[in-house]
Amino acid sequence: MRALTFWVSATLCFAVLSACSTPPPEPYIPCLSDQQCPKGRCLDGLCVNDDAAGNPSDSIAGSDATSEGCLTAEDCPTLDTPCLVSVCDLGVCSLAPLPNEVTCTTQSICPAAGICKAGNCLPNGAACDDNNPCTADQCTGTGCKHVNFPSGTFCQTDELSCSAGVCELGECKGSVVAEFCKIAKACYLSGD
Repeated sequence: MRALTFWVSATLCFAVLSACSTPPPEPYIPCLSDQQCPKGRCLDGLCVNDDAAGNPSDSIAGSDATSEGCLTAEDCPTLDTPCLVSVCDLGVCSLAPLPNEVTCTTQSICPAAGICKAGNCLPNGAACDDNNPCTADQCTGTGCKHVNFPSGTFCQTDELSCSAGVCELGECKGSVVAEFCKIAKACYLSGD
């Protein structure tokens, strides 16, 4: 475990005590175990220096110690994970999940839009969807592939029931279904 040296200048919430208090004069190193103290040992949630006989002295440990731990999350390594962030807690770097429902992009050969759930990016859409009704969308070992449907395949040109179309070379060529006319994004029976 890595030791942490930091300077306290205001109110500090000690995780060890699970309460907030205004600490005595600085510097301080909060601790849970002796391994977190660069000099001395952990006593009542704070690192204290030991004298030559091993008795705790009145000085707080760490004022002249160097630290290999983190002070902020920026000191921690970043990972290429869409739903986890690096955090620094009591001088130790770890990963924490982003809140559920945060949007993300899945990490795969065929990325897809997704949402975070318990630190994992779950797809909420189809990978490789190009929104073209005249292509078959596939995820292959090299990425997304969009294969044209055969010419003459039925396709829907819009959300209206009177619109119809056929695929021609990967494009949906639309027309209005017989017996209907389309006016201002609405369908009407011919003659009405």
